[in-house]
Amino acid sequence: MRTDLKVRNIQCTGCARAIGKDIGIIPGVYGINVDIANKLISIDHTEEVTKKELEEKLKSIGYPADKTE
Repeated sequence: MRTDLKVRNIQCTGCARAIGKDIGIIPGVYGINVDIANKLISIDHTEEVTKKELEEKLKSIGYPADKTE
């Protein structure tokens, strides 16, 4: 599965590294791409990983995802 999340406060490669490191430790996450220019994080993961879990982890490290409807 892939989950795409918009995160407005991604500003640099340091942000991308921090996100990759902290999201990458979630069991079931096997790929992360952080697009700094478009402020988009694409996360490849197993079905057991939920969007809510990913959003909560991002928020806990200071990168809250934009709310989407």
